[in-house]
Amino acid sequence: MKLPTVFWVFVILLLTAAGQARAQATYNRWEARPVAMPQIRFTKAQQDSIRRAAYWQKNPSLKRGIGSRIRNRQLLPEDQPYFDFVGRSVRYPAAALRAQTEGEVWMQLAVDATGRVVKVTLLTTTIAPGAGGEAEIVQQTREILQHLRFEPAAAATQEEARISFGIR
Repeated sequence: MKLPTVFWVFVILLLTAAGQARAQATYNRWEARPVAMPQIRFTKAQQDSIRRAAYWQKNPSLKRGIGSRIRNRQLLPEDQPYFDFVGRSVRYPAAALRAQTEGEVWMQLAVDATGRVVKVTLLTTTIAPGAGGEAEIVQQTREILQHLRFEPAAAATQEEARISFGIR
């Protein structure tokens, strides 16, 4: 039995339409893979700059005159970042810990107009002279206070700061 030509034309059109639909479906399918981010290579100076910026963003600037407010026990709420910073930064020197050395160290800070500490000098200490670990405590105090940042001012100023070392 011979099928009419109209039937074959219909079958060909149907197969062609199905093929086009299949092709259209695969064409519209999203098969993209995530593109890997290009590796950015920073120089040592750029890495240091990025690290420094992150450090200063984490540590807010201090209000000037904190030393006199500490001496007079007239602290402001804005002084809390100083105590937070010192609390995070102090590491009791091993020699001082072995000798059970305790005390306060007062330093004078030369702060430039931008708020950076440019010079740290020892004012006074309550640690007995020659006590075990005294030099390490003074050195650590100097290093910690060197990293403070104050609010900008019209001119350079002299500030005082204290760090207490105690064993509990």
